[in-house]
Amino acid sequence: VIGVTLTGVAEAVGVGIIAVTVVFFAYLTLGVNGAVAVAAFFGGATVLVGQFVERAALAAQIAIGATTVFFILVTIARMAAPQYDVSLKNKRLFVIFWLFLLSALFWSGFEQAGSSLNLYARDLTARDFGPFALSQPVALIVTLFVIGLPAAYIGYRTFKRERLWWVGKAGVSLLGALIVGFLGYLAYQIAGGWTVPASMLQNINPTFIVLLAPVFGALWTWLSTVNANPSIPVKFALGLFGLAAGFFVVSWGAAQATAENPVGAHWLVVTYFLHTCGELCLSPVGLSSMTKLAPEHRVGQMMGIWFVSTALGNLFAGLIAGRLEGLNPSSLFWTVALIVGGAGVVALLTAPPVKRLMGDVE
Repeated sequence: VIGVTLTGVAEAVGVGIIAVTVVFFAYLTLGVNGAVAVAAFFGGATVLVGQFVERAALAAQIAIGATTVFFILVTIARMAAPQYDVSLKNKRLFVIFWLFLLSALFWSGFEQAGSSLNLYARDLTARDFGPFALSQPVALIVTLFVIGLPAAYIGYRTFKRERLWWVGKAGVSLLGALIVGFLGYLAYQIAGGWTVPASMLQNINPTFIVLLAPVFGALWTWLSTVNANPSIPVKFALGLFGLAAGFFVVSWGAAQATAENPVGAHWLVVTYFLHTCGELCLSPVGLSSMTKLAPEHRVGQMMGIWFVSTALGNLFAGLIAGRLEGLNPSSLFWTVALIVGGAGVVALLTAPPVKRLMGDVE
């Protein structure tokens, strides 16, 4: 009988995705010989490391890390060597690979919202709200009055606009009705005393997205007008810093929490706020950067690479969350914060040379 675990399969898939991606970019930037050399390095490193570690899976993981570093160093050396004339296309392909790595790392932390952070919300967060002095019907009526009237006014002004497509008008109206209804439901439940389901705290991130997306959009536009808009690599670094800051906060909260004395939900609110700020720095520019940097005949492939990085990040997020079985939540979150924060520092320090490799892409 062959003992195969789901974790083992996930680890093998992750190593395989990274290996294929590294070899693929080696082929694009270094040619067939370069791809063969990178693949051979991975195979040799796996065999060599396997002599010193017992688990073949661990040997492959160490080898793929070494192979990734090997490919990066070889590419940098080739671009720095005067005898090689590296084209702008290949330089931009290397930037795409770099952004792929940063993106995968970001999503590996961010997507823990549905796993480790949700378990933290369930086991170590106080989720009891209310009851309050107002009765449930009164709380519902007050909420509908306070929120519903402004929403109705916005809907009225939207329908008065002649140039707006009717689908847009209907969408705004439906969204407004859903928001008012949801807030009314919350007010009704909390007024009578309510233990909020842990999964409902997942709504904090999309709420911040809706509220902050216009703010960040206006911020980037204003910075562009004063010629101070951060470059794509800097925005990726800012995204990683936001993610790391969120994990530092939740680590601090988890260190004070026990099953008998859970901490308040404000720790998660601040965490999701910082994660959302990081997401709004990185995610909107990610796919756009792929289309700008990719060669004309490989735009579709590079867009696919971006989504592969998201999938890889989700895979890693699940593997990291699985460590909760043997680690204290505070230690796990602190470790993630240190790794992501360190990657943010590296991304920020390398932003100027990476920006130069991009050419005139803004």
